[in-house]
Amino acid sequence: MALREIETGELYEWKNPSKDIDIEGVLKSYKEQTTPKGVGNVYDVRTKNGVVPFFAPQLLHEKLQDATIGDVVQITYTKLDKTNSGNDLKLFKILRGEANEENLKMVGLDPKMEEIEGGEIDPEEIPFD
Repeated sequence: MALREIETGELYEWKNPSKDIDIEGVLKSYKEQTTPKGVGNVYDVRTKNGVVPFFAPQLLHEKLQDATIGDVVQITYTKLDKTNSGNDLKLFKILRGEANEENLKMVGLDPKMEEIEGGEIDPEEIPFD
């Protein structure tokens, strides 16, 4: 997957279905945001390249309901289909797991930094060399 920088406030676009992982990292936040088409579901994932915000179409949002803030997620846009009424339907494969050392390393994140950034460690407990 070719990486590109996401500008602040810019949402990731689900463009071409493939077998490549689109977004992988730690699920950091979820919010409902009003859009011209109604209320949308916006998520933020901390990736090895920074935080990536994205709009979650309804099926993706439903799959992410099982994830907890702080989980490691891998999201792959796999297929563009059509509903019976002819509307576009984006299909996704979601993998999720606990933010343990193995999973964090798998998505390219440093487990020690994630603990610090996640606010789970008292700064006084961090050893300084």
